[in-house]
Amino acid sequence: MKSSPQPSATQSPPRSPGLYALILRMPQDVMIRIGAAGEQHFPAGKYVYIGSARGPGGLHGRIARHMRKTGKRRHWHIDYLIEETILKAVRWTESDALSECNLAAGLAIYGRQYPSRFGASDCRCAGHLIYLENHEGLLILHNALPGSMQVFVGRPDSTRPLDAGSAAQESGLTM
Repeated sequence: MKSSPQPSATQSPPRSPGLYALILRMPQDVMIRIGAAGEQHFPAGKYVYIGSARGPGGLHGRIARHMRKTGKRRHWHIDYLIEETILKAVRWTESDALSECNLAAGLAIYGRQYPSRFGASDCRCAGHLIYLENHEGLLILHNALPGSMQVFVGRPDSTRPLDAGSAAQESGLTM
């Protein structure tokens, strides 16, 4: 299990409903058991998970839950994956103009929805987890979710706050 990320000095997510994206880095190839879906291979690299927060606590509650790597019951596919990744950044928007399925499909142009149907047990789309093959997908995500971003250093030995330039570099939003 990777260590928990340290938050930067950025705005916290609101308690209202919305759409969010977790920007994750898988440091090495790994096999992970994803609940009833069974063993899945995840190649090293950058992933984006698209989710929605419509319940109590809104974006704040859902994102805070994802950030807790221990002490929670595994409920969603992402609960299994996040234990093996480094959370690099979270983007969110309170807008309901986008659906998680449409955003994931749009980002898949810059990678692929992998594994098939990941995070999509309550819909009929190809999946909400995108394995990014280049940085263009992160730039598109940056523009697609015009809300705020919270960036994490992702290294257990560093708790320093990030300025805007460092935040973009740490999250992979720059080349």
